[in-house]
Amino acid sequence: MHWLTLRFLDPGLERAFAESFLPRVLRQGQIAVWMGMLVYVTHGLLLDWQSPALASAQPLGGLWGMRWTAMLVPVLVLVVCRTRWFAPHCHLWLSSVGFAAGWGLTAMQTQVTEQHAVAFYPLMVEVAFYTYNFVGARFIYALGVDLTLLAVYNVVFGFLFPYPARELLGHDFFLFSANLIGGTAGYLAERQRRRLFLQTQELARTQARMRESEAAQARARILRDMHDGVGSHISTAIRQLESGRATQDDVLHTLRDSLDQLKLSIDAMNLPQGDITALLANLRYRLEPRLAASDIELQWGVDLLEPIERLDAQAMRQLQFMVLEALSNVLQHAQASVLRIEAAMTPRGIRLRLVDNGHGFDVMVPLRKGLQSMRERAQAIGATLSLHSAPGRTVVEILIP
Repeated sequence: MHWLTLRFLDPGLERAFAESFLPRVLRQGQIAVWMGMLVYVTHGLLLDWQSPALASAQPLGGLWGMRWTAMLVPVLVLVVCRTRWFAPHCHLWLSSVGFAAGWGLTAMQTQVTEQHAVAFYPLMVEVAFYTYNFVGARFIYALGVDLTLLAVYNVVFGFLFPYPARELLGHDFFLFSANLIGGTAGYLAERQRRRLFLQTQELARTQARMRESEAAQARARILRDMHDGVGSHISTAIRQLESGRATQDDVLHTLRDSLDQLKLSIDAMNLPQGDITALLANLRYRLEPRLAASDIELQWGVDLLEPIERLDAQAMRQLQFMVLEALSNVLQHAQASVLRIEAAMTPRGIRLRLVDNGHGFDVMVPLRKGLQSMRERAQAIGATLSLHSAPGRTVVEILIP
């Protein structure tokens, strides 16, 4: 960023800054132009009311003619604001309003005596602040306008319509002060805006990198899950075929598990974060045909649950694997005719239950690999896994606080 002009050295960054601030510049500029014209006209009306001597010193038509002429510029700017020509040179257009105001005041001041010129001088000071801090033009444009007006003021009243040197020096003191104070404020304000823009850009880039990293991690997790799930099932099917001891139904069940896991791995990419209802509905959609083909009646008791924000994509994937493992056990081992899936909000959290009427198993014996994996996944997401089984009723319960 250039120390004086405050322009970014990177042209692309400068364009991005200009485009992002154009709506604010347009809105602020329009308001400032209207307010500036209101003050300009009010100043003239106050002079008419409070300065009868000024009115007699110069025909009012002459002063008002200069005033209306100067106001043609802001009117033109208001018209251009609605066209495509405004954006490329918006700061030049807006700063021209301050220049027109200052030039008009200087011209009017030449038409009155020195003792009446004081009525115009305070507004000259206001023009400096207006151009630097209100109209919305960039600092470097406002600086050029106000320094030009200061030079014009000294040429006009130092040589063309000379004031006493002491009086002109007093005027210059206040005009310089207005430029110094207004210019410093305008400079610091624009510098701060540009620094905030840089911070916003850096934050956006950081967030983009984080999203890319998260997406890459999500893809890696899905690929790892596919390798561990689908790959493991396919390897099992190959071993079953090579051994010659597995039945056709065993191999078919393994391949179906592999296909279901592949589909669910793809579905997991679009699972809403923490939405357990959507996760279960997705599992139902994928696995209900297999349950029906195995003559297992599916009973659905899932409430509409509020999403749990802490369950990110990885946690949702872990929960999906747990439920899939439980359903796979019912299909492969339980010999059940009814499977009920329940999910409800309790004082302790969300309780998810899978209940079947199969022959059951002994929960006291060492857990099989699949059940042990379910327990590890439950611990990973801060959930509690409970197993209750007896002939005719097996309950797999997952409590998510």
